[in-house]
Amino acid sequence: MLDYLKSKQMWDPTHSNPLNHLSLLQLTRRLVILLALTSGKRGQNLHLLDIDFLVIRGNVATFDIRVPVKNYSKVGDISLQTMSIKAYPPNRALCPLFTLTTYLNRTRLLRQSQKLLVISKKPHTEASRSSISRWTKEIMAGAGIDTEVFTPHSTRHASVSKAHEKGIPTPVIIDRAGWKSDCCFAKYYLKPIEKMGESDFQSAVLSCT
Repeated sequence: MLDYLKSKQMWDPTHSNPLNHLSLLQLTRRLVILLALTSGKRGQNLHLLDIDFLVIRGNVATFDIRVPVKNYSKVGDISLQTMSIKAYPPNRALCPLFTLTTYLNRTRLLRQSQKLLVISKKPHTEASRSSISRWTKEIMAGAGIDTEVFTPHSTRHASVSKAHEKGIPTPVIIDRAGWKSDCCFAKYYLKPIEKMGESDFQSAVLSCT
């Protein structure tokens, strides 16, 4: 997937903005897969992202998620989770913050919803969870990934497993993914992939080795 995101089809350095040649649908898919991989979160979390609760300071964008999220929030909790998207200086082609800001600029005058992800066709209303899942599957297929074997949820497996392989401490992975303990991670998500702190989770996932 990382090689695909760096390919000329998805990243054209001859443009002033190497993402400008992408259609809105292609740009949306790119953003979705980068957010999924670098956050370790579920599609549910991406669906909840709201630009009214977005703050961008320097090289970090932070979303507050103000509704309960599966496997994270307790009953009655309103605001328990944030999601941070950071710049990735080693390779701008894999930078989720650059893709996010490009997407925000592209949709600024089009969007009919304050949710981050909007459908790519008019009237550009809020994207459903099924749309987010479909976009993930489509870009996986475009990258040559067998979507009969790997599902959109596989991005979560790949993300946390690679972070673990790169030496990210288990407590950091658990917190990032939104689990309460390491049982779920060890049983269902710690998969083989074909030493650091919290700020390096994203870098670990985006590294190409």
